[in-house]
Amino acid sequence: MNDSSRSEPAYAGMSTTVVAAHFDGQRMTIAHVGDSRAYLMRDLSLHRLTEDHSLLVEHMRAGRRKMSEAQTAKLEGVLTQALGAGQFVVPVVTTIRVRIGDCFLLATDGLTRTISHSEIQSHLIASVSPEHACHQLISAANRSGGSDNITCMVVQID
Repeated sequence: MNDSSRSEPAYAGMSTTVVAAHFDGQRMTIAHVGDSRAYLMRDLSLHRLTEDHSLLVEHMRAGRRKMSEAQTAKLEGVLTQALGAGQFVVPVVTTIRVRIGDCFLLATDGLTRTISHSEIQSHLIASVSPEHACHQLISAANRSGGSDNITCMVVQID
């Protein structure tokens, strides 16, 4: 692991998130750290496969659900895991048995914080190809004021 974020003043505090997938012909294995996410579209229904590594998620798990919008936004932005942020990272790994017609979306928070779950679902349903879906999702996020980097990948199981 590169320790530049801890040893080089110019890189102090820098870290990154990751969501990765491996398809073996029958299963999709998803690994993630941080707030980049994976989704599965199956039978026109969108399912989120990952849970963010953030203080907001930890507070929600602890039962603290009454928060102002400002508190929610602040806690959502504080990651509890990211590559480069600490010495140890424990990715969460999920394996899904795939079906013909399944569609997987891997995306950074620049997309998922900018457009809603239902908007993502609508764009995936309406798209004619994985490439078209990515272009439509990124365009929608940019139109909604996307100020963060926006990256996504769509994988269709045929």
